[in-house]
Amino acid sequence: QSLSRGLGDVYKRQGLYHFTPEGELEPGLADGMPEISDDGLVYTFRIKPGAMFAGPDFEPREVTAEDVAYGLTRGLDPNPVGASDRSWGFGYLLPIEGAQAFTDGEAESVSGIEVIDDHTLQVTLTEPNTAFLLALTIATSWPAAKEAVEERGEGFADAPVGAGPFYVKEYNKDSDITLARNPGYVDPELPYLDEIHIDLGVDESTQVLRLESGEADGVFEQFTISPPSLAVLRQNPDITMVEAVGPRIFYLSLNNQTMFADKAVRQAVAHAASQDFVAQFGGLAKPWNQLISSVTPQSDPEGTLTYEYDPDKAAEVLAASSYDGTPVRIIYDVADPYTSANATRLKQDLEAVGFTVDLQGLQQSEFFARVYDPSTYDINSTYWSADYPDAEDYIITNFVCGSGLNLSQFCDEDIDARFYATYQMEFGDERDAELRAVQQALIDEIAGVPVMEVTPQVVMGPRVGDIPSLATYAPYDWKRAGVKADG
Repeated sequence: QSLSRGLGDVYKRQGLYHFTPEGELEPGLADGMPEISDDGLVYTFRIKPGAMFAGPDFEPREVTAEDVAYGLTRGLDPNPVGASDRSWGFGYLLPIEGAQAFTDGEAESVSGIEVIDDHTLQVTLTEPNTAFLLALTIATSWPAAKEAVEERGEGFADAPVGAGPFYVKEYNKDSDITLARNPGYVDPELPYLDEIHIDLGVDESTQVLRLESGEADGVFEQFTISPPSLAVLRQNPDITMVEAVGPRIFYLSLNNQTMFADKAVRQAVAHAASQDFVAQFGGLAKPWNQLISSVTPQSDPEGTLTYEYDPDKAAEVLAASSYDGTPVRIIYDVADPYTSANATRLKQDLEAVGFTVDLQGLQQSEFFARVYDPSTYDINSTYWSADYPDAEDYIITNFVCGSGLNLSQFCDEDIDARFYATYQMEFGDERDAELRAVQQALIDEIAGVPVMEVTPQVVMGPRVGDIPSLATYAPYDWKRAGVKADG
């Protein structure tokens, strides 16, 4: 995996804003929060002076508003220099005026992005959108040094230049990477560490051995160590293990292009699916009744209503539905212990109420190749880790009409309209209440069946003081990671 999407987005680069470990939005390269026009359309950003780009074989220079504008535009570019395709997160920037025309190849620039001076950028939206500020925490929006991108071309992915707390000092493809402190980082007191060395592609058993021997100080990627291995490490007094702040929700995607176009068939699954199997994971997982995680401000498990586990009701509803006995194709990733347990138990649950089931455990590469082809499955045992801690991210990504990650192929234009209306609301109680109502409508219509919430573990060796976690797609705040005084 190239550094630009894998390791790179996690810590090398820096955007206008980011989230703290406490879940608060705070300025990064931006000098305070933006000025927003009374009509909610025009955002004026001030860029902090003195923040520097750094990278291998690159002369450090200051980040300017022009670099931020270039980063935004490059994120929308359908044919960006140095990449095979446009950014994975370009959709987050589509609220910008002229963004759709540019990304569709119908315009040469983005009309809503304007550089005022070296440290001032103005962005105009097509309509008010409260969540746009949250989207600016995503790597798609981060500034880029145009001269480095153009000079390095496709090589930019492996020798990137960014304004983050660390830069790539050395990278040996598929082997290891060494990151060094960026002396020109926007916060002169950070990062705490001088270097981070990461070995790539290390199998689980070797990770455990290295942690126990003290050869390794931590685990870079969440979910690469299975529950049994975590249990082993937990018994080691030299290993510290704490809960991360960004849980992952697991749910069932019922393909609405197949038999599950009939809500009654979906309802039968919702009543049939049990959650008692979650107990096998101990404190790592808990049964969950929402399509958003517990760290979102809209989370309300006590106030959320779901279809109760009731096999008799499931059989009754199924018998009265349009289901004709066609085998239900359930796919899951055999490398994921959580989706594996979910899918195998679901097969038993569904067969018990009258479904015929074709359970297909797939190797990870095949699973991800098929998961975006709805013709190949009826139920997908899946999950979502939020890009940022807000219900909007879960809903816009997984449940609105036409989203590329809407694995259920669910579409309800009335629910969508209610959801999109929240973009006109300010952050606060009214918006939170309406997003909860939208989630309840999605559960009522069985856009997905909530199953469990899994809390990743931060694993640290004896030298480590802290590796703060984040409730975002980039799960660790490496700039605030540190070793103990005597380490």
